[in-house]
Amino acid sequence: FAYFRNGRHDQVADFEYFFRRAPFGGSFCLFNGVYEVVSLIEGLRFNEEELAIVRQLLTSAHGDRFQNDVEAFIKWLATVNGSMISARAFPEGSVVFASEPLMTLRGPIAVIQLLESALLNALNFATLVATKAARLVLVAGPNASVLEFGLRRAQGPGAAMLASKYAFAGGVHASSNLLACSTYGIAPRGTHAHAFVQSFNETDLARLALEASEGGSAEERLFEGDGIFKGSGERECFTKSSEDRRFVRDVLHLRSVLNAQDTHDGELAAFISYALAFPMTFIALVDTYDTLRSGVPNFCLVACALLRASNRLQQQQQHPPPASTSSLKLGIRLDSGDLALLSCKAREIMHKFAQNTGLPFLESSSVSVIASNDLDESAISALGTFVPASRFAGGYVSRGGDVAEHSIDTFGVGTRLAACAQQPALGGVLKLTELAGRPCIKMSDDPAKSTLPFRKQVFRLFNNGRAVADVIARESEEFPPPTALSPSSTSGAGAVDRVLARERLYPHAKLGVASDGNETALLENVWDASGPCGRMCGNEGSRSMMSEREALRASRKRAKEQVVMFPKSIMHTNSDSNSTRSNSYVVALSPQLYDRTRAILDDNARVHLVS
Repeated sequence: FAYFRNGRHDQVADFEYFFRRAPFGGSFCLFNGVYEVVSLIEGLRFNEEELAIVRQLLTSAHGDRFQNDVEAFIKWLATVNGSMISARAFPEGSVVFASEPLMTLRGPIAVIQLLESALLNALNFATLVATKAARLVLVAGPNASVLEFGLRRAQGPGAAMLASKYAFAGGVHASSNLLACSTYGIAPRGTHAHAFVQSFNETDLARLALEASEGGSAEERLFEGDGIFKGSGERECFTKSSEDRRFVRDVLHLRSVLNAQDTHDGELAAFISYALAFPMTFIALVDTYDTLRSGVPNFCLVACALLRASNRLQQQQQHPPPASTSSLKLGIRLDSGDLALLSCKAREIMHKFAQNTGLPFLESSSVSVIASNDLDESAISALGTFVPASRFAGGYVSRGGDVAEHSIDTFGVGTRLAACAQQPALGGVLKLTELAGRPCIKMSDDPAKSTLPFRKQVFRLFNNGRAVADVIARESEEFPPPTALSPSSTSGAGAVDRVLARERLYPHAKLGVASDGNETALLENVWDASGPCGRMCGNEGSRSMMSEREALRASRKRAKEQVVMFPKSIMHTNSDSNSTRSNSYVVALSPQLYDRTRAILDDNARVHLVS
């Protein structure tokens, strides 16, 4: 309203979004949220009810003094829509760094200010969660999976959905949030609860044993009715089919011959019942009572019986059926205790059961060991060296003690991912850079908080396929500027140019950035007066908005491609600030932008009197 009363509301302004410091003590972010912002711009308009609320607020603040101005403002506000704005942004899924303009908006200054808070909300949270997810995936390593388990700890249902979405964009492999999985096309993963195990007792195991013994003759037809590997309807008892009963008898027989009768009866009954419900994906939570003395042995008993049932089915049919051993997904989940030690000891137990039953599948990498319990990058890193299942299959025994090693291949992360407990907010800001063609600058006693004037472009420089620096330049300037070939190369394949640039902060050193000539302009058009454009369009030549799923898949794909373009020293997950400073990626200014900015600073500097 103040812009309107002073006749400044329609002045064309340029704003840019950036963050000043990477989160979690790292050096990079994984940029996301552009789709949300473009959707906000697309839906920008005020209906009659909203206009009435604005009128009431202004009238309450000013009474009748500005009644005509208020009505004129409401009339103007009714015309506001997204076509007044144009926007550029880095592609979603880009690896980005502090102080870079990641998204720019051009349009009437008052209109962009209306969007500011919603824009920051969308970009900050999406980028924060995607960055956390990327860090977790990096520290887990290429052979491990990361699962998002944050629904119960997120700050509300809406935040939980966005956390699942942008965790997937950041590289997590699956989620326990089924609504998010259905909405965004994420793979669902999860396990049963401790309560499921606690709901069974020794009476339930006795009932299972009794039902399994009834009608259990050798003449029973294999897989009669709804067998263990077929769909099951309403059950009047736990074990409806002959194969179900045979499966239970197998578990109890193995328990006897393998001398595992000291395990918890109720837990075993729970595992048997869970396997009858989910025979193809039996993942057992093994720490309800005693992980190594009960949970893991009970899992092995049930898993062995499932494997034997699967083998019988293959022998009975000419072609491998849907329930072949290769399609079984078995595993345990550890949720408490010394996760590293327990994972190794669990593998040792699986090896013994595999040797005693002749079922090598049980000691293979196809059987997962999942860990949860307030995990983050530091906790995962502290687990030590990964020991694969194949080594335990060869008889390896964990050394324990001071040797940090583990055999966990899947990490379930909840609170530290969905709520980003280490740093629950990203300090991204939206700042004015030009107004009606005039460069604008914010000066500060803290140099890191000063802003850069002018509408800009960011160029990423590469050398031998690796990103070496980002250079911020004025949009109107030619980039790269004239360069000199390095003494070691002259022309042709392998020639390297030294692109001149300046450090943004004191002492503003001159930099000669090695580049192979494949500079990439990173700010791309995503919205203009006609609607979504560039990457935001679903099909080439179309101006219709791409679907949310398409945008998410594109972001995830780009993130995977981007991460390998940077040195490991840049993509580190160490939270130590000294490590961050020593391994910082170069974000520099073009000579022209540097010179013009210094001139504007000098023009705006105040004289300090010395006496």
